[in-house]
Amino acid sequence: MKILFLLLSTSLFLLKGCGDTTSVTTKPAPPVQAEVQPQPVVEQSEIEETKTVEESPYKSLIFNAKLSINPSQPNWVLFENGTYILLPSNLTVEQMKKNAVIIIKRYNNESLSISKSPLTKGWIAGSQKGIYNYVSLEKAGDRLATDKQLSGIGESNILKDKEQLNIVHVNTKK
Repeated sequence: MKILFLLLSTSLFLLKGCGDTTSVTTKPAPPVQAEVQPQPVVEQSEIEETKTVEESPYKSLIFNAKLSINPSQPNWVLFENGTYILLPSNLTVEQMKKNAVIIIKRYNNESLSISKSPLTKGWIAGSQKGIYNYVSLEKAGDRLATDKQLSGIGESNILKDKEQLNIVHVNTKK
């Protein structure tokens, strides 16, 4: 599995390098280490609001998110509109879901920094509080989207995920 992932990521990297001669200048990538503060006990009603969606329609999103996240951060939760939250490795899957819901509910229109995803055709919009959103090239509309436009798309996606709470993937160290 690791060899397959390595071959796929290397192939994508080589294809990207060979086919794309345009230069995109963006801000440095936000740090991928998210500090997770001790979380209060979650009410059962908050947990019931979280819906897990079948993964198959989200294979492309999951694949691109995996390529966008540093492999040293294997534990994260992905929401339907591309929002993901990095979590510490000492949590169970259920704890990861609960903490991700708590963290995303605390999002309050913070400014987002934009960085180019190194292995995918997309960008990462990241907040200071460890909430990230993968913005695909399709959602951006074209390669000439400004950081402000990309930030707006990322913020819109995060707000949708905050409202809908549809978790499509929980990634853990294998």
